[in-house]
Amino acid sequence: MEYGYSKVVKPLRILQLATSTNGGAGIAARRLHEALIENQLDSTLLTLTDNSQSSSVFEINRPPYNKIKSSIFTFLQSTLIQSSDQLLTPLSKNTINEQSIKIDDYQVIHIHAYYNLLSTSGIIELCQKNPLKRFFITLHDERFLTGGCHYSNGCVNIQFGCRDCPQATRFGKYFVHREYGEKLATLNGLENLQLISPSAWLQTLARDNPATKDLRTHVVRNPVPQVFFDVPNTATREGKLRILFISAHLNTRMKGLITLISALNLIAEKGFSDQFELLFVGHGQVPEFLDPRIVFETTVTNTDEETANVLSRCQILALPSIQDNLPSTMTEAICAGLSVVGTKTGGIDEVLAAFEQPTVNVGDANGLATELLSLLKFRTTPSRSKAIDEFSYSAVAKSMIHIYKSA
Repeated sequence: MEYGYSKVVKPLRILQLATSTNGGAGIAARRLHEALIENQLDSTLLTLTDNSQSSSVFEINRPPYNKIKSSIFTFLQSTLIQSSDQLLTPLSKNTINEQSIKIDDYQVIHIHAYYNLLSTSGIIELCQKNPLKRFFITLHDERFLTGGCHYSNGCVNIQFGCRDCPQATRFGKYFVHREYGEKLATLNGLENLQLISPSAWLQTLARDNPATKDLRTHVVRNPVPQVFFDVPNTATREGKLRILFISAHLNTRMKGLITLISALNLIAEKGFSDQFELLFVGHGQVPEFLDPRIVFETTVTNTDEETANVLSRCQILALPSIQDNLPSTMTEAICAGLSVVGTKTGGIDEVLAAFEQPTVNVGDANGLATELLSLLKFRTTPSRSKAIDEFSYSAVAKSMIHIYKSA
């Protein structure tokens, strides 16, 4: 008698790690986790700070003194290492270990923003001690590719080991150089580590970077929930068009509000202030030099549903960012059918070009005014069918499942 044997294939179990479920990177991590679950995958998300109220998102239990130490650590870096308002974090506390995250229960470990959750040494150690596990890191900004700066602004010091970092204090330059040196010496040799980039822009930086050039890097967009695809067609709204600017903190310099205000003032000076209204979404103050003829209101949103409701009241998103990768504000607006005008920075221009939406140079108030006026006269809206193919939970989950299984 012959006996046949079949190989038992274990269901794929995925562990997502993120410092927080808040902010751009945290929201992207939570949404990927939701997308995988919606598509019948076993995903668990561990985080230091969670406001999602999801039954499959778990907040790591930290003693109060660890939270205090983390806050002190962040304050010291911002005052002793960082020399400007550019975020620079070469140091990160290692809060977890193999036992605390029960790594043996998972085949795939997907790491998102990891500041004060993991250190570079901690990531390297996890990969080296678990050669049969598949590790992935999503690049939400440039931090993993540098000695600690979140945006390098085209700095060429990476090619020289991040020596003499222009964003660091004299005291901080040593830590930046040491952090990048560890990556340069180790990352390319990690055969079980791959990178996920929401933009082709970051993928190119990863492939050109001496520390990560040998790692496989895949482009997968951050997913957008169905609630944004369900926003009614904004083209049918009568009366004045509404221009939207949205940022968690309105006055964050990198979001470019000053450029937008300057552009809107130019439009008002040309006599077109009666053709639109403004909606500012986020905490902070609208600059006083906004032309008084321009009608505006401010509000704050706390959930996807509230943000989708705001988008349903608007027709144009202004995205004058000075630095950004793939802002969720942009992808949500595209999925909701708004026209978008953005700047040529990070992954913004590649996405807007694909959806036939206009872009201008960073800081170009005149160019932004021209494009906004054009959209006030004739709106071109993104293709929703294309948005579904790019950003829907099902499309992104399908791409990630293929990558996970083929690693």
